[in-house]
Amino acid sequence: MIHAAANNDPSLSENLDQCDPVDAWLRAHTGLATGEWHSTPFTFDNSLVTVTSRSRQVVDYLRDKISAYYPADAIAASLRPDCHVEIHLVDSRQFGNILLPGFVAPFQESEFELPTPEATVESEEFLHLKWPGIEAFWRPSNLLASLSFSRPRLVRLLVASYLSPEAEADEMPLRVKVRRSPQPLRLLERATTPVMQHVSLADIADLVRVVTIRAFGHYCLHAAAVATGGRAALLMGPSGSGKTTTALALLRGGFDLLNDEFAVLHENLAPVRLTGFERAPQVVGPAPARLADLEQTLRPGCSGKNPIHIERKLDSAGETRWLRPAALLFLQIKPGTTAHLLKPMSPEEAFVRVTNQVLDPTNVFRRNEQAQALIALVESSPAFELSLGNDLASLPDVVRSAMEGRP
Repeated sequence: MIHAAANNDPSLSENLDQCDPVDAWLRAHTGLATGEWHSTPFTFDNSLVTVTSRSRQVVDYLRDKISAYYPADAIAASLRPDCHVEIHLVDSRQFGNILLPGFVAPFQESEFELPTPEATVESEEFLHLKWPGIEAFWRPSNLLASLSFSRPRLVRLLVASYLSPEAEADEMPLRVKVRRSPQPLRLLERATTPVMQHVSLADIADLVRVVTIRAFGHYCLHAAAVATGGRAALLMGPSGSGKTTTALALLRGGFDLLNDEFAVLHENLAPVRLTGFERAPQVVGPAPARLADLEQTLRPGCSGKNPIHIERKLDSAGETRWLRPAALLFLQIKPGTTAHLLKPMSPEEAFVRVTNQVLDPTNVFRRNEQAQALIALVESSPAFELSLGNDLASLPDVVRSAMEGRP
């Protein structure tokens, strides 16, 4: 749904420094932008990223989460910062919703102004705004984010929540995947109704991952990534389709595990390149002590995800492993299937399926670029539907045959 901005003063657009809605909101609410910063660094795409917040709780939690899927901090010491992420927390009990002037009628007379965006788009979950060099996405109930793509890249997150010390990490999840619903949320019609929501630290960690990839221009896919012989295979499917179990079975069979949940598609490398995050894989049910006991993850009735701790061999140079894709595998579990079934898919079908695996809902202003990147992906490697059988030991041979184009 397209909206016209209410503020039509063309002189404001000349001052691009005023186009950051997070910065404008913080300056309008005196005192929120002051205080001690806490910081943690990590590396991504051979660049140093620093994450800062005035909440030590957030930074300490992110340090633990980030160290699980990014190279060690020691690598960052020799790099110059190329991306900075700021996280500002405000108490939702005090502010209710995060409101922007010019978009919610009762708040036209606000204490701050924003230049007219060159484009606004309402998606199922956010209102997206675009100025020259800056994009933002806004959910009035609890989230406003801005991204500046000039170097060093700058991402600002404004999160309205109540983070109590006893809050559970998975309480009130922040949805970062586009929700497929027949009716739009009508964000602006409901923006003036105060909403009390908690945003968990786990959700903030997920959001940092998404916006970091977004700031670099890449694409985040809901897919496990494995590698062998310098090439990668993507394992895709909805939650519970067997991505982690398959990835671990391949690890047991000599593959490298890049990630069991999130893969990254490079924005513009040709040929196409993929990578994955360093992160402890998680399985539904009790985690086996050894990969040799992996079959127990197939037992019915398991619930909850638990991490499997495996020894990783990080690249000593800290370089991101961008690999050429060799196969796209869309997993499914069919009741009664005993042997693995590998069925070739057309590029057209694979394109539709992989489009549904893109995790970034903030990407509305470059849909054409995203489509072109996904077309290049499905044209670069064969795609298959893989129905999982019971013999996990035979999966590595099945996947190798797919990567060699011989199902």
